[in-house]
Amino acid sequence: MLPMPLHFIPALWSRLFCVLCAVSLTATALHSEPFDVGDATKRTFDVPAGDAHVALKQFAQQAGLELLYSAREIAGAKTNAVKGELTAQDALKRLLSGTRLIATPGKNRGAVAVTRAPDPNGSRAAPTEIGDRP
Repeated sequence: MLPMPLHFIPALWSRLFCVLCAVSLTATALHSEPFDVGDATKRTFDVPAGDAHVALKQFAQQAGLELLYSAREIAGAKTNAVKGELTAQDALKRLLSGTRLIATPGKNRGAVAVTRAPDPNGSRAAPTEIGDRP
């Protein structure tokens, strides 16, 4: 068996991350627990509106949470400004409100995955199987 070329490895990790996030999102959607990020302690947030990559980094530092996301997946997304005394959960909801970005808490309450929700109006592929009709 030939070894895999090194230039394919980052793409595979990126796809694997996306698949894991999709599975996690599906499992979360099927499980009816309320969204919970961190504890109920209020913190001071001051995250300006703008590029999601920058805003998520600032939010994570201010909230004391670990955010997991693919830079490629959130590229071009803009987030809302968040300022004031809020819980991490409320701040993250405000940050992502009205965007196609969604947050899914991890099992250990210290990490949160942020992914782009699928476009509900996106084009769908036609079935690849040929029907029984001529």
